[in-house]
Amino acid sequence: MKRTLIAGAAFASLFAVTSASAADLSAYSKAPAVAAVYDWTGYYLGTNVGYSMGRGSTNGSYTAYSERTVYTTASGAVVSDVITPLPGGLLSGNANMNGVVGGGQFGYNWKLGNWLTGLESDIQAGGGNGAVNVCNVAGCPAGSSQFIAKYSLNWFGTARARLGFLAAERLMLYAPAVWLTATLAAARQTWRIPWDR
Repeated sequence: MKRTLIAGAAFASLFAVTSASAADLSAYSKAPAVAAVYDWTGYYLGTNVGYSMGRGSTNGSYTAYSERTVYTTASGAVVSDVITPLPGGLLSGNANMNGVVGGGQFGYNWKLGNWLTGLESDIQAGGGNGAVNVCNVAGCPAGSSQFIAKYSLNWFGTARARLGFLAAERLMLYAPAVWLTATLAAARQTWRIPWDR
């Protein structure tokens, strides 16, 4: 009987503590949602691919001369050395340098109130290539081609400083200051000398 009483008392005290603890709790409610604020400050990086359209030009002038040297047969001494100027002229040729470009960029932005400053740089591989006959007569009629020029845009890169104004949380109006570097290759493929007879 004692055991039953002790067990009954222990059970009653446990029930009493549980009831008291549950009565002390308030009704469950979720914490209020915090509005997410977009922050422009920080690093970023990315990749890009696009299409480049450009034009390569070869424009200039040329001068020509003919040199004839006469030697004696017996001693090999120079009898005469005659340099004759030949007519010169203008050279011109243009070619489209179109192709796919792609690369990557990285940068960092600092948000200062509604203003934003930032630095960004990129590097691009170029695929723009072109070739043209460079001629000494306008319109490049048959026989006027002097050589073939080839042009290619191998790579280019830019660095930018940015100053912007945040017109809305995710809308920035900005002005960049840009520095550009590139490698353009131009090569002369063949050369003809029509005056040498």
